[in-house]
Amino acid sequence: MQWQRFMGLTRLCAALAAVIWFAVAEVRRLTPEIELVQGRWNFIPGSVRSGDTTLEWNGASLANARFAIRHLAGSSPELWSSLPGGGFVAAAREGRLPGYHSGIAAIAARPMALCFRQKVDGIDLADGITIFGRLECSDGETGYRLRFWTASDHRLSLQLRLENSRYNRSYLAFASRVTTGPINGASPPVNKWLPSLLIENHESFFIERTENGRGIVAVSSNELRAGILLERAAGNQAANPGAARPSRSLMN
Repeated sequence: MQWQRFMGLTRLCAALAAVIWFAVAEVRRLTPEIELVQGRWNFIPGSVRSGDTTLEWNGASLANARFAIRHLAGSSPELWSSLPGGGFVAAAREGRLPGYHSGIAAIAARPMALCFRQKVDGIDLADGITIFGRLECSDGETGYRLRFWTASDHRLSLQLRLENSRYNRSYLAFASRVTTGPINGASPPVNKWLPSLLIENHESFFIERTENGRGIVAVSSNELRAGILLERAAGNQAANPGAARPSRSLMN
């Protein structure tokens, strides 16, 4: 009897491990490069400010355009930044399908449609700073709104919302580090690790930060909510080898 119970628990643990393996594998497989394509907004380098939040964008063209959020302006540290020339918002529509891992059946999320071509249509300053546009999907299109605002003296909040609720996975890409300083000067350039996003969603999510400076957050919802602690950002200036491999996920 005890042996049967032991074998039952072993099978249960193996099934749970298979489900977790499938979930992580699917999220990893659904994190390709996001393409930034021309939308209704004509890209001209500049900046806007709403309250204590500043959005800057620079680059000679859409091919190397980069967006960055700062608390206040000027020399204050960046809190969030996109990669030059890369998109930063994506989506997917996923369903639950059976699969197998090591001979054990498991139900896992599988992609039914992908939205990895991003268009920026404009910037709204009505309530914080909102970047809005559209995502081209393999089965249609959805609008999106990415909003930043200063929630308090110590916290910057952000919200990504997909307008079409049939797309039930949201992605936010970011530069996990930026390089500053002279490129050809006597002193070497300095890598600054940007602060971590504190995810507020109760839905499952996954955070990945890679050595090449690319990060992405995936949330099982059409809305992503997160925050950045400003006091942490202020002290996060120089490169830190220990920060090269931060926690892969921040659970509520």
